[in-house]
Amino acid sequence: MKQRSTVVWLRTRVGTLTKRVGSGKGRPLLSGDATRNLAEIEKVRRTLYSSVADVIVDTDGLTPDVVADRVTAKLRGSSIPRADTPRADMPRADMP
Repeated sequence: MKQRSTVVWLRTRVGTLTKRVGSGKGRPLLSGDATRNLAEIEKVRRTLYSSVADVIVDTDGLTPDVVADRVTAKLRGSSIPRADTPRADMPRADMP
């Protein structure tokens, strides 16, 4: 995947994801307790996403347009606001 493309991780906290997907209806991986299932999925996938992401953009509280602008800025090498600093609950790819 990394050999032919740039990988962008749109990193989002579980609470935000839960608000976005609601009960998880129609999403088999989220059936039952969507929040708990999202937390488990995130825990399992975090290491993989961190290891392959070329660009990480935190999306909590941002509109789709702002997220797109931040992705574009990072891909072009522009600086973006400090809102994309590491968070203790979601380590960045460049952090151990």
